[in-house]
Amino acid sequence: MLLLMGSWWLLHTLYQPQLLPRAVLASVLVLGMLALWWLQPQDDGPWLLLVLPPLLALWLVLTPQLLGSWVLDDAFISFRYAHQWLQGHGLVFNPGDRVEGYTNFLWVLFSALVLAAGADPVLVSQLTTLVLAFALLGLTVLIASRLVSASWAWAAAVLLAMSSSFLLYTSRGSGMETALFTALLLTSVLFLLQQRWLLAGGFTAITLLTRPDAALLALAGGAYALMQGQAQRPYGSGLSTETYWNAALRYTGACLLLYGPYFAWRWSYYGELLPNTFYAKVGSSTAQVARGWHYLLTAGGTDVLLFSGWLALLLGSVLWWRAAAQPRWADMALIGGLIGLFSLYTIAVGGDWMPGFRFGLPILPLLAITTVWALAGAAQSWQQLTQPGSWLWHSGLLATVLVTAGMMLLLVVRLESTSSYQPDSAVLYERSLVARYREAGSWIDEHTAPDTVIVAAAVGALAYYADRHTIDLLGLNDAHIAHQPANTLGQGKAGHEKTDVDYVLAQRPHIIPRFAVPYVWDHPDFRANYRLEKVRGADGWTIKLYVRRDLAPLDEGI
Repeated sequence: MLLLMGSWWLLHTLYQPQLLPRAVLASVLVLGMLALWWLQPQDDGPWLLLVLPPLLALWLVLTPQLLGSWVLDDAFISFRYAHQWLQGHGLVFNPGDRVEGYTNFLWVLFSALVLAAGADPVLVSQLTTLVLAFALLGLTVLIASRLVSASWAWAAAVLLAMSSSFLLYTSRGSGMETALFTALLLTSVLFLLQQRWLLAGGFTAITLLTRPDAALLALAGGAYALMQGQAQRPYGSGLSTETYWNAALRYTGACLLLYGPYFAWRWSYYGELLPNTFYAKVGSSTAQVARGWHYLLTAGGTDVLLFSGWLALLLGSVLWWRAAAQPRWADMALIGGLIGLFSLYTIAVGGDWMPGFRFGLPILPLLAITTVWALAGAAQSWQQLTQPGSWLWHSGLLATVLVTAGMMLLLVVRLESTSSYQPDSAVLYERSLVARYREAGSWIDEHTAPDTVIVAAAVGALAYYADRHTIDLLGLNDAHIAHQPANTLGQGKAGHEKTDVDYVLAQRPHIIPRFAVPYVWDHPDFRANYRLEKVRGADGWTIKLYVRRDLAPLDEGI
């Protein structure tokens, strides 16, 4: 009770105005702390039971205060699809144009429910990702507890909570579906490890509804179910072939039963096997693979869990083998397989442009688990090689503790680089862009006719707040541009390499905001047919809009 009261007081003392009010953060703190306390084993020492839950809960709630909250422009693409759906236009970016410019159906559905309730999706997504941060720590502990002792399992949670990438897309916000996707993936993994095949298959299907790259989870889960079927049917046992296939069939059947109807609907609705974003972003060039490698290596430099997790998979297997222990090798094969598949996928698609290791978030908890698994294996091996109670025995334990503490220190040192209070922070840059796009979009919504057509390169916040037909210069929400050939794919910024200026200007858009002008500046039609006007936004910023010359001046032009 004293720890709870102390955490409450500290939160109220350190609180600074942000997206979420003080009362909401205090409620999350109390409920999250109680949930983490509930996970604590009763026989693992009172210090662990008392100290870790309040510290972790307080840390997650305070990170938006200490490092800054944020929301990505891409999050507003999902919000726009949800808005159009509620307006009766269907799941489209622009009315009448069926293009699947999102890859997170469940998040779009959630956003639609938020909008239908009259709430702000930015605020609700911030609260949701904060709550999911607690869920992810809890799931990490539950999965790790199947492989190592409770103390090591909680060490995995602490390592994860120190990761800058984890915090960026959970407690600090982002507005993206990444935290939900990771939580559903870990839930599926937990049910797979418990061999609850129907639940595992059902949650895998829900994970697929959140992001299509959950197909990697389905692949690994199916292989794991086959491995377990083989383990239950040893050679010469006389068990039937049906017994061998039973686990895999139940898992796969539950997954297909839930996901199959949705896939059939979206294919018939959009007419494409894959989302439009795939065609806009992904190719088959060696440059794209090279960029993916660079992205992965760069992420490893900013998040030590990536390198430690991969190294732990190799060293941990040797250490546990030498320790003559009986770890769950099939379980580690599932975890290692997921880490490998998602890493290869990240390389193949050319990485990502967003701050932090967004593509790696689904495997960061698994990397933390493999890290402590290897450290526990090292401690176990050392204990068997030395005499219990001797100075060598104690020095080995101390060494593993120091290594763990050193990793935590490395993670903490990297946190400052992602702080939105740093002038050169990519997070601050993205947050500032969203603020400018919101101001420009809101002005267009208030001062232009409903049939106005605008152009955007970053189509999230600008299109959402403008609520006007928006031409996507980069093709995420435009099938024509997305299917354009691009021989240089992989040499530029991921997701920003395709466009067709001739096609865009041929549609004679009414307004081209200054943000999109670099893509069209050198085109003769733009120079001949558009003039610059300046207006004042609600927040006092000057908004530069290029207006077609045959249109009347904007009412509030300056």
